[in-house]
Parts: sequence; C-alpha cells; structure tokens
Amino acid sequence: MTFAQALLGFAAVAAVLTVIPGLDTTLVLRSALVRGNGYAVATALGIGTGALIWGAAAAVGAAALLAASEVAYRVVTLGGAVYLVYLGVMLIVKSFRTHGLEVEGTAVRPSRSGGAF
Repeated sequence: MTFAQALLGFAAVAAVLTVIPGLDTTLVLRSALVRGNGYAVATALGIGTGALIWGAAAAVGAAALLAASEVAYRVVTLGGAVYLVYLGVMLIVKSFRTHGLEVEGTAVRPSRSGGAF
C-alpha cells in the first residue's frame, strides 16, 4: 500500500465518520423536539463550550498531566462521578416536585411476611 492509497483510505473513513451524527447531534435534536429551539441552542452552546474548554486544557498540557499522573486522573474521574451523582439526585428531586409527588412524612410499614416484596 502506498502513502497515497493510505491517505485516500483515511480521508474516506474520516469523511464518513464526520457526516454521521453523533451523541451531540442527538442531544441537540432531542432538546429541540422536547423543549424547543431555545433549549436546543443552549445545548449546542454548552457542547461547544465544553469542547473549547477541553481543547484549551489539552493545549496547555492538562491532557498530558492526566495521562502521566494516575493520582490526577483518579481525582478528575472521581470528581466527575460525584458531579454526575449530584445531577442524578437533583433530577429525581425535581421530578417529584414537578409531578406533585412530594414525599413528606410518608412512613413505610415493614412487611409482616419478612419477604422483600
């Protein structure tokens, strides 16, 4: 295989992968369909901002630091996990408030049969 053939093959695969919509496109489309154009624009701006921040961090060497230091990588991944758990809890709390299913003072009676259900 010559260099020109390899370059042409790479360009063809890169072109196909560029045209195929990814998760970002799916998220923007979902936001547009469910919430409207304003949310879709905000979602697209958030995705773009995140990509710019990651690009800037990579440019200053944060990616190399995370690749070289296991401790730094672990701190970033655990911080991200904690943030995702926080977002999940907030979504659950908000869903109860939105649908009027506020759970206040509800006591759960233990089962007399001793079973799980």
